[in-house]
Parts: sequence; C-alpha cells; structure tokens
Amino acid sequence: MAIGGLDIGTSSTKFAVFRNDGSVICESKRKYKEYGTGGIREIHPQEVWSAVVEVLEEAAVLCPEQIDGFAIAALGESFVAVDAHDRVLNASMVTGDNRGIGEGKRIVRQYGRKELIELTGVCPSEMYALPKMIWTKEHTDIFEQTRFLFMYEDYVAYMLTGERKISYSGASRSMAFDIRKQEWCEELLGLAGLNKEMMSEPVPSGEIIGNIRAEICALTGLSEKTVIVAGGHDQMCAALGNGVLESAICGDGMGTCEVMAVPLDGIHTDECMIKNELPCVPYLHKDSYLTYLVMTNCGSLMNWYRDFVMNEKYALSDRMADDRFSLLDEGVPDDPTGLLVIPNFGSSGNPHVDYAARGTIWGLTIHTSPGELFGGFKEGMAYHMKLCFEALGQMGIHPELIRVSGGGAASDVTLRIRADVFGLPVCRMEHTEAGAKGCMLLAASALGIYKNEKEAFHKTSRIEKTFYPDKGRHEQYMTLYEKYRQLYETLYQFHLK
Repeated sequence: MAIGGLDIGTSSTKFAVFRNDGSVICESKRKYKEYGTGGIREIHPQEVWSAVVEVLEEAAVLCPEQIDGFAIAALGESFVAVDAHDRVLNASMVTGDNRGIGEGKRIVRQYGRKELIELTGVCPSEMYALPKMIWTKEHTDIFEQTRFLFMYEDYVAYMLTGERKISYSGASRSMAFDIRKQEWCEELLGLAGLNKEMMSEPVPSGEIIGNIRAEICALTGLSEKTVIVAGGHDQMCAALGNGVLESAICGDGMGTCEVMAVPLDGIHTDECMIKNELPCVPYLHKDSYLTYLVMTNCGSLMNWYRDFVMNEKYALSDRMADDRFSLLDEGVPDDPTGLLVIPNFGSSGNPHVDYAARGTIWGLTIHTSPGELFGGFKEGMAYHMKLCFEALGQMGIHPELIRVSGGGAASDVTLRIRADVFGLPVCRMEHTEAGAKGCMLLAASALGIYKNEKEAFHKTSRIEKTFYPDKGRHEQYMTLYEKYRQLYETLYQFHLK
C-alpha cells in the first residue's frame, strides 16, 4: 500500500508518500508567498490550496501505485472564512501579525489569564486565532458574509472531501476550544460574533474524514478510493513522527522555529506551566495531551547569519548555495567557544513569549573567528532550549533521549553541540520531515495497516545517527550555561524597563 502525509506550513506545503515499511516512494513540495509590511503578515488561502493541488497531482504521477490515504498536518492559528458558495473571504493572518494585540489583552481582562489557560490549555496571546477573529469582526465586514470558518487543517480537508471535521489539536490553536470537554467554547466564539455551527466538528486525530470528491480526483489524478484522515496541528504531527509516545522521549523539530515536545499524563495547567508559558494541548486521542517548548528563531537565525554576516565569504566561495551551511560548520571548533548568544532576534518563545524581544552576543574579541561566532550561535540556541527544557524537570518529566527532525537536523555540528549541552543522546531520524511522517502513521493506523500509532512508528522508523555527549565538554558547557542563565535573566529584566 501507499500511504501519504500532507504537511501544510506557513511558507510551503509538502506531501510525502510512503510504503508500509516507512521507506519513501516520492515527495513533492510547493512554496508560496507571505504578504504584508509594518506588522501585517498574511498568506492567501487560494495560493495554499493551489499548492496542495499541485503536490497531490505531482505525487499521483510519481507514485507507481494508488495512494490509499493520507492525513493532514497544518499550521495553527490562521483561519479561513468562506461564504455560502465556498468563496474565500479573507487573507490569513499568520503568527507574528500584530493585529489582535489589544483584543488579546481585552480577553484576559474579561476572563482572567489563569481561567483562560484552565479552559483552553494555551497561554493567552495575540498569536492565536481568537484575538485575530475579534479584530476581524471589529474592523471588517467579513464575518457578515461568512458561512463557515476553518483553520487550515479542516479547510483543506473540506476542499478535498466536502466534510467539515478538525482534530482536537488543530481546534485548540484557536484559543476558543475547551480542552476538557473537547468541544468549541460558544462563549469565546461569541466574542468574535461566531458560533459552533460555523465551525468544523472536532474529532480525534486518526479518525477517517471521508473520500476525495470526484472533481478533486479529476484535478489531481488521485483515486476516489483515497481516504482522508484527520491529522492535526503540525507540531503535534511532528511529535508523533519523532516517536514521542512516552515521557522518556523528547521530539525536537528544528525548522524555521524549533519545537521540543513531550507527552503529558493528563491535563496540566499548574503554576509551573503557567510561569513558563507552556501549553497543554490535545495529542493523539481522547484524554491524550502534549506540551512543547518553542524557540521562535532556529532556521531563521541560521539563515540570517548566512545571508548577512557571512555573505562576503560566499562571494569568494565556489560552493553551491545549498552547501553553505556545511561550509560554515567546517569552521566551528570542537570545544566550547565561550561566547554567549541569546537567540531572541526580534521574538522569543519560552520561557517568556515576546514578539518584541532582542538578541544579544556576549564575549566577542578582535580574535573571535567566523567559525567561533557561528558555533556561538549554535551554542546559544542549545543553551536557550536547555533553559526551557529544565521546566519539564519541575513537572517530574525527565526525558532520556532526544529525537531530532527538520532542516536543522542535517548538521552534525548542531547535534553534537546539543548532546554535549543537554548531556543526553541526540538521534537524527532517517526521515527528517516529521510532520509528513506523523501523518503517514495516523493514516496507516486508521486504515488498519497497523493496530495503533506506536506499532506504526516502530515498524516504519529508523534512526540514522546517534550523537552521544562528551563528558569533558558537557562539564565545560554547564559552567557556561550557568553564565548564560544569569545573562538571560539580567537582560530580560533590562528589556522590560
């Protein structure tokens, strides 16, 4: 059988088709633009849908057999409004768009921060859909024409099948979903002039949604027998793709942002999670939950360094553009650089979510080499994730192994530094597109190929390489890490002034 995973992101859509043993048959990817200036950041639903059609069409040509089914992972927070004729009415605000800041603060004043966290599992923020929905209601007439309101997961599923269903994890990114009752919160939706009837039915990840409509089959070349399965928020699906199925395993997705995920043994909205702004979000099935740590600048920071700091060196190099990170890695020393880089260049995730954060480089001298500086950036990212990671220990969660996926996983230097800083084994998965892989596991289980996602993961997933911590370097890094912690806390307080 051929089982797929569709991963819809902020900047691109990817589709991968796998055999039953987890080997890849084919992959397809399409990028799209982000629009806006001056605090406005948008993507266009029509362009995303066109990208979905194109990757499915390409896969149908490349795959020598019928694609039996696939699940959908999607970016959270962004929404799509359609009218009675399924015409898109809005451009979708994405994470980082500053509309909704005032509305988010108003919600907190009305309901209370702790009460909202208890209800929704997420720390109130303009990042989520609800404040932006309220902004849309108060500044446009879009909702006066709206018949259905979707997140991207259920929008694409609806376009494919005609059925309106969304995973619990996808719904939770709205900040209007009750994680205990696992249903939409009518009162919160009402703040934006919406109601439950306009929203898709929340279902567990892995539930079959339906078959592809005939007209979509004509567009893509897929079979009407192809089954669409509820996937989830992209970070939830990536966690599954990394095999985050027990608390001893931490999944780490190194993409534009970095997200480290661990499963929870139930709903947690205690003081530790609130203090560190950790979400408690639905995971695979009913009464299954997950939390994750976010660093907003990962691949984006590496790209910034490559394009702006080292641009002149590339002009002198005959190395191909896609090999430039390898060129930079060659200059990174084996031992700690002694530099302290706070990687919050314009925004930060945990432990203090802040979309006006500033980065810092400490420890430079006239003798600092380009390779040391690049290594310092990688060390700073590791220190910062460890700072967030320690909150898990306060909750009694002590992962023993980190499984890494995403573009950042390609760097041996990055993973070696991570192992040395964390003092834990760090494994690079063979297939590093964890979101698509997680969707494949959900679809394969839903179609009865495997009895559950755990069996599916173990029968289809392989570790390419494991990096073990070096005791001597770990001790050196711990001394530097304590300095990093002090520097971060001092500058955070300075930033608040």
